Amino acid sequence: MTILPPPGPDFELELAHICEGAAVLFVDRTPLRPFSENQEAPWYIDHLAWKTKFSSDEATNWLYEIVSVYSAEAAHELRAVSRLLAEGTTTASIDLIVRGVLERAGKVMWLLDPKLHLGTSTRAARAGLEVAISYGHYKETLSYLGLEGEGRATVRANASAHRALLKRWFDIDGPPDNPEDPKSGLTGDAQKWTLDGEPAITYTASAVIAAERAGLTPEGGSGAYGGLSGFSHPSVIFSREVRSIDENGIVEFVVRSDDLEKSVRTAVLSYLNAVDAAVIYYEANVESFRAYTDLLRRRIDEISVIAPSDDRAVSDEASTPPSLET
Repeated sequence: MTILPPPGPDFELELAHICEGAAVLFVDRTPLRPFSENQEAPWYIDHLAWKTKFSSDEATNWLYEIVSVYSAEAAHELRAVSRLLAEGTTTASIDLIVRGVLERAGKVMWLLDPKLHLGTSTRAARAGLEVAISYGHYKETLSYLGLEGEGRATVRANASAHRALLKRWFDIDGPPDNPEDPKSGLTGDAQKWTLDGEPAITYTASAVIAAERAGLTPEGGSGAYGGLSGFSHPSVIFSREVRSIDENGIVEFVVRSDDLEKSVRTAVLSYLNAVDAAVIYYEANVESFRAYTDLLRRRIDEISVIAPSDDRAVSDEASTPPSLET
């Protein structure tokens, strides 16, 4: 793989360090734990309202599981990007992983959107819908594999129990199983449901949210996700942008340094924005987190081939990743 135009020395290695620096916030570290009972904390305001309305902690647990797991998975994906950059082997791999980071980060930001009013059931509805959709994908896969037995029966029972909670706690709507009989019951595809008027979010929409928060326009976010998808799937036309075939039939891949940076920048900033939302919502160590992530954002600009750097000083105290434990 050749990078053109040639960036500064160790450009890929510097990007790798930034990815690793971001990843350690959720890799091999204590994850967010909403144990504080500060009644002014955003998560606790929601928790008390949901426990009063639903007589259950389940909605709080849905949200925490989604936020912590998606953030941790995105962190491991950034670590994988770091390893690929360090080895100079990003061809045909980095786009697939970056797309995964954006999808997960976007889901977290959608769930923790600060514009959602605290103490209402909207966030709980979104979390419940996300769990239902995940159950649907999982059951479909088991069906394709032809797996039967106790394991599949347990999944079906758990999915049915989850759906029963949604029907009891929310105004659930969607297309009927039988289009000719509106009373036949909801279709099994939770992606088509709404809970209290809240629709599901697609992978594309979640990635666009992440890309927009990383600084792209809505059109740019859609284009970025389309490009990541195009390069993730087999596409001889997309690949013409990054490869050539010589007279001996040898395929040579060429990556533009600005495109490589854009991919890494979008992934890192999307992830940091998602974790930032989680830190605020669960009232974790916000000041330490911001000091550390400002260092990472500054470093991206310092080595950038697409954005000017500045001379702002960054405290050495911010060089150690903070604990996100509340």
